Amino acid sequence: MIHRIFVPFLFLVVTGLVVASCCEPRVKNSSPMVLENTYSDTAIHDRLPPTVNGPSLDSGYYPIYKLSVKNNGTEADTFSLQFLRQGIGFTTSQYVMPGQTVQFSTPGPISDTAAVSAQFIYFGFFVSTPDSVAISKERPSLTLYYGSIYNGAEACNTSPIPMNVDIDALHH
Repeated sequence: MIHRIFVPFLFLVVTGLVVASCCEPRVKNSSPMVLENTYSDTAIHDRLPPTVNGPSLDSGYYPIYKLSVKNNGTEADTFSLQFLRQGIGFTTSQYVMPGQTVQFSTPGPISDTAAVSAQFIYFGFFVSTPDSVAISKERPSLTLYYGSIYNGAEACNTSPIPMNVDIDALHH
């Protein structure tokens, strides 16, 4: 009797351990550090295409934000920096070796022949005066993602780790 109960129980325990142990996601040893004193911004004057502009605005200023990030970890990683303003934005990614510093920048200017969806995102960052492009005035959210490991659809993967960038700490 004990044997009939013990064998299925043992099977469930062993199966559970095998399933649990086959997917122990490892943590990538990368450690991004935002170099706050490397931040800069500039304004690009550009005209709005007919698909985007309204009756009161035919041109505007687009911010180009630049920011450096260093990998203080011991493993190479892909860092992705996401810029969002009012829920609209873009993500730019760079592969960073251990100890390496890379510079992220918002894209721009954009071609008039770009897809309307790309124009919508790009022109969603426009402001009416050049002094309004400063990150302290625009107030976009910046999130750095790192540590993602993808070993295939059936493998054990690690989701990227989000790190919010404090825009108030960025120095000009």
